[in-house]
Amino acid sequence: MADAARSSPPARDQVGAGGRYLGYAAGTISATTRFVTDLPYKVTKTENGVIPLKDGTEIAITVWQPDGPGTMRLPAILDVIAYGKGTMTYLGDERIYGYLAGHGYVCVRADIRGNGESTGSMQTFMDAPEWTDTAEMIGWIARQPWCDGNVGMLGYSWGAISAYYTAIHEKPRELKAIAIGGFVTNRFHRGGVVTRHLPTFLVTLLAMRSRPPDPQIVGESWRRRWFERLDSLEPIVDKVIAHQRFDSYWNASAVNHRVAELGVPAFVVSGIAEPVMSSHDTAIVAGARTPVFGIVGPWGHKRPHDGVPGPAIGYLQEVLRWFDHWLKGQNKDVLRWPKMRLWMPEGIPAKNYYRDNPGRWLAEREWPSPAVESLAYYLAPRALVSDTPEPAQLSHRSVLSVGLRSGEWSPFLAYSPSPELPGDQRDDDAKSLCFDSEPLRERLEIVGRPSLTLDLAADRRNGFICVRLCDVAPDGASSRVTFALLNLTHRDDNIQPKALEPGRRYRITIELEFASYAFRPGHRIRLAISTSYWPTCWPTPDPATITVDCGGSRLSLPVRRPRSDDAAIQFDGVETAPPPQFSSIGPSYRRDRLIEHLDTGLLEITTEETSLTRLEHNQLVYGMTRRQRAALREGDPLSAVQEVDITWRIERDTWKTRTETRFRMAANATDFLVDIGVDAYENEKRVRARDWHFTIPRDLL
Repeated sequence: MADAARSSPPARDQVGAGGRYLGYAAGTISATTRFVTDLPYKVTKTENGVIPLKDGTEIAITVWQPDGPGTMRLPAILDVIAYGKGTMTYLGDERIYGYLAGHGYVCVRADIRGNGESTGSMQTFMDAPEWTDTAEMIGWIARQPWCDGNVGMLGYSWGAISAYYTAIHEKPRELKAIAIGGFVTNRFHRGGVVTRHLPTFLVTLLAMRSRPPDPQIVGESWRRRWFERLDSLEPIVDKVIAHQRFDSYWNASAVNHRVAELGVPAFVVSGIAEPVMSSHDTAIVAGARTPVFGIVGPWGHKRPHDGVPGPAIGYLQEVLRWFDHWLKGQNKDVLRWPKMRLWMPEGIPAKNYYRDNPGRWLAEREWPSPAVESLAYYLAPRALVSDTPEPAQLSHRSVLSVGLRSGEWSPFLAYSPSPELPGDQRDDDAKSLCFDSEPLRERLEIVGRPSLTLDLAADRRNGFICVRLCDVAPDGASSRVTFALLNLTHRDDNIQPKALEPGRRYRITIELEFASYAFRPGHRIRLAISTSYWPTCWPTPDPATITVDCGGSRLSLPVRRPRSDDAAIQFDGVETAPPPQFSSIGPSYRRDRLIEHLDTGLLEITTEETSLTRLEHNQLVYGMTRRQRAALREGDPLSAVQEVDITWRIERDTWKTRTETRFRMAANATDFLVDIGVDAYENEKRVRARDWHFTIPRDLL
């Protein structure tokens, strides 16, 4: 087997100590990755295949097929996503599916309709038409002469949603197992709060959908197909913002309440650096009736073999073991896996980027773990105490700028370094209502979802709170362990929010996102409560002052005692197939800036990220520049604005295309004001211009 040094692309593709940069979405390769070329099977790759759907749509696919005598019938693995298999995910796909095909699987990577070289148009966001298409793809694959009729699905993020939702909604009989990660089972606004991340993602998706198909693949029809795609674009983001209650729009695809209907075995992974995803991951393992096993690692929104923060693991070897059992009837060891393997961080740095997460692996044979017990802390004035305190009331209204250290909702960490993790929380803590424990006398480990019960009143009809659980080191550094958001008008449910009655006291229970964490002796546990969390959350038009009744409020922590078998958990080193040859054109980076205008009180957070890549096998050049800006004037919630501008370039020789997508969202006291535009250029000539303007009523937000 070849080692990483002999298989790696040219030195110009290296970036510092963080690994090799592969372009947006492909991310970075860990410096410890071993590129394997001596695999059991040689592989033939067919890049420009098509799956014909019944309605005439042609789904573009790439197929990695093991070579062997005659026509071998082998199990197949399908991955269905929307990001462009010939561009955005090309380099990462080769490393994964070249490896799996080399171990005896036919691997199929498909772009959903209206994306990449697939025909048709995409009018919805991860909804019923996609599950129907995916089930049809699975049936087509199972009928091919190279497939033995057994199909699995592998996916991360979008691909995971395609697999999981198809298994729940469509239940194709040929689908025998799935291996998925980094996704949610309910897309509704978390806590009933409009956050920045979902509009940003949907605008990024709109920009990707505006790109043309490749003329080298589809021929002279490329321009007509591109114009049809541009003319049929729907921004989708307006619908997501408009549906501020959990109504039929969200219920049509939500499956968080249908975990027991999962009819296939599932291997589910996530990273605790994106705790919302981990909350969904662990709920699936707990609620499924089929064999389901999980891993929660230290990573952000990364596949585990490229996991950052590290340690990364040999994920593809785990995937092979999984599919060897369910698709080939081999390797019964997977049935002896722990139900959940978890990374237990310890003393994570209070920084917005770090390569490695200190801690250890642990195992849970059952999930939920019977070893977890609830430990109660009661809220006393500025303190967390073990016994019920005397009644006391604390009032608080946060300044709007609480949340500057929140980091990204889903840290993608495609660049090295990339300041996307929550930084030192001391600045945000100083602007919040905080309750601290005494310094711990002994180590305290938690695994699960903490919960907070609050006796609370507010002086406005609506408002929201952010709850953060932090680890405070002896030197005062504060690291965010987990958090939760709650629109107080959604205190009972997300279906029928109810305005608050000013001055009335409510008992509210908030479940924080999943956490696995070890508090060291000498550290303090901090509970921080704020009435704003910008720029993560959109501010309410008239921020509320809350009053917390300490005597009736308490924090419950899911405490787990260490066990001797924790030390037995080990993973293989990282292996993948080598990436294809590519060149990085110009610098690839992400830059984040926090700008405070002292004369006006305006705060701005700006992010710029850019990459441009050339594929050597076909000389295609592709890349994206994305600029984001969130601005707010302290004390003026109606000054908040969010802007996203994205430029995509796809070109080859004298053929040059560019699309420019822009998004701006502001608000007054009654409405959200949304402006979206897409301009498309061929050889510097603008060939299409689309604009949308929406006024969307605020619904108790």
